[in-house]
Amino acid sequence: MNTIEGLTIQWQPWTVAAVLSHLWQSSVVGLVILVLMYSTRRASARTRWLIGWIGLIKFVLPLVWFNPTFSRLNLPSMGRWSNSPASLAPTLNGIASKRTASISNSAYPTAATSTSKALWVNAGAAIWAAGTILFTGDWCLRGFRTRRRLLETAEPISDKLRNRVEWASERLGLAESPRCVAISEAAGPGIVGVFSTVVVFPRSLEKGLSDAEIDSILIHEFTHLRRRDPLLAGLQAVVVRLFWFDPVVWLLNRRLHIESETACDEAVLDITADAKVYVGSILKIIRQSLGLQAPGFAGVTGVSIVARVRNILAHSSAPHRRRPMIVAIGAAVALVAFSGF
Repeated sequence: MNTIEGLTIQWQPWTVAAVLSHLWQSSVVGLVILVLMYSTRRASARTRWLIGWIGLIKFVLPLVWFNPTFSRLNLPSMGRWSNSPASLAPTLNGIASKRTASISNSAYPTAATSTSKALWVNAGAAIWAAGTILFTGDWCLRGFRTRRRLLETAEPISDKLRNRVEWASERLGLAESPRCVAISEAAGPGIVGVFSTVVVFPRSLEKGLSDAEIDSILIHEFTHLRRRDPLLAGLQAVVVRLFWFDPVVWLLNRRLHIESETACDEAVLDITADAKVYVGSILKIIRQSLGLQAPGFAGVTGVSIVARVRNILAHSSAPHRRRPMIVAIGAAVALVAFSGF
């Protein structure tokens, strides 16, 4: 075994034991990631969001299926037996014959055990596949219905709102203004869709908000678009539906949604620097839309309002320290990278 071969990571065929090992390791890592997210409250929400995504990636990156071997261990390789002295050949052949005989004698109970294990494996795989199809289909169907219902009454936005949209786009440095429509339903403002996104704005809400409040809401929604949050939320939904049986995945998914909204709130405050106006706009939206949320719809009222208002009012304009943020992200990456070894 040379040095290069020893330092490479070799892919091994997956087995039931490898899958189970990967699942429990991923769950433990996910719990540690959640603790790390809660313990870094002084870091930016974007940092905690990134840490949460690192924990979620652990579930879809099965490092436990890799077999790292290092040359410094000096483990015997198959090539050494081929270079063994000729005097050892009879002894080696005798050992191999005894091993073959013992394996043949125990073949019948092993076959019965293998059949029983295969039945359990097939049953578990069938339950997992059924749950994945059921949860995925329900999410896609409800998302499609939400998009169709909201866009049925869509109309072009007014000139006043179009001016606010252009102003918010310029402040965020977007190449072009996002597609925005006015709807008659008291839902939103929010973003509809995953790939083809549309920002919806209730007609009744435009009259009840001042220009400053409209600006803060639009900046929030456009920040979601700049961060590619609708697409990432779709990927989160896929991971959650694949690992629907693991509560740690659902907890990570919940925290990621919260930190995503908090990160956009911080972006709004960094631009407008007016927490009271922003909170006032959110409270007016709550009175109108009841804070309902649906799949495929990213709205302002998607997380706990009390905690969110408290965080907005307590937001400090002081910049976050980069060193603790880098240390926290590095710790999360190291945890995921070495957990499979």
